[in-house]
Amino acid sequence: MPNERLPHAPTKYVILNGPSYSGKSSIALELCRFFRTMQVDAREDSFAAPIKHYVSVAIGEQYNRMPKDSPVAILGGRSIREFVIDQSNYMKDQYGPDIFGRLLVNRTLRLIPKPAFIIADSSNDEDELDAIPNCNLIRVERPGYEFKNDSRQYLKNPVYTLCNDKTLADLWVNIEKLGLWLMENAQ
Repeated sequence: MPNERLPHAPTKYVILNGPSYSGKSSIALELCRFFRTMQVDAREDSFAAPIKHYVSVAIGEQYNRMPKDSPVAILGGRSIREFVIDQSNYMKDQYGPDIFGRLLVNRTLRLIPKPAFIIADSSNDEDELDAIPNCNLIRVERPGYEFKNDSRQYLKNPVYTLCNDKTLADLWVNIEKLGLWLMENAQ
């Protein structure tokens, strides 16, 4: 029948977990580029996307251009990072510890067509992952970067560890290996 919908494989979620400045955002971007070269639909997202959007609209600046650790007068002298953490804690208290996982899945369900992969550049805790079907946790390690003075930590049971410890060319090779591994093994 011409109007019959073709079955679609469920979206697989790739969740990157690592300390600040370990390269998660760059890895997410490059992993999506890799998938495009393989003609696989993949999209980036973020657990904190709703809060980042809110901050961007309120302040009138693109989130990725904002200095995250500098005091902002309109926020009472708190940094963007501190504000996002405060709002995140508030939302978890009000709507449950898995709220950001549920919101991520909800955003994905609205996409047409459904991508093969959603790459989320950071996760804060296990509860977020509990709300995500087909979840593939990737640990990102980078020598010299740790979770010091951070509420986040390495999450349990990653399916893959990517080490970002050399040049950008080496990182690209590691991302390619991860992409090929995900195409073969992702849940």
